[in-house]
Amino acid sequence: MFPANNLAWLLSTHPDSELRNGEEAIKLITPIIKADGGNNHTTLSTLAAALAETGDFKGAIETTTRALHYAQAVGANDASLRAALINYRNGKAFRAK
Repeated sequence: MFPANNLAWLLSTHPDSELRNGEEAIKLITPIIKADGGNNHTTLSTLAAALAETGDFKGAIETTTRALHYAQAVGANDASLRAALINYRNGKAFRAK
């Protein structure tokens, strides 16, 4: 799970636009989310970043909201999810630094 999730994250958030490919990231992360039951905040965060990269900010917002719910349920730090949500609401994709 983690190598594919990490690759999808890089394809969604890399600072170099030539290395980003949101559509490919969605293809990579979707089966992982189906396999983990769709309740893993990490994989949902990756999907949200990929959706934002493709311009689907509504989907990114909905997915991040779900990720926040699951992160809070397990007591995970949700600061990065909240920051990403602000970006998506402002029509901006998330970029790794």
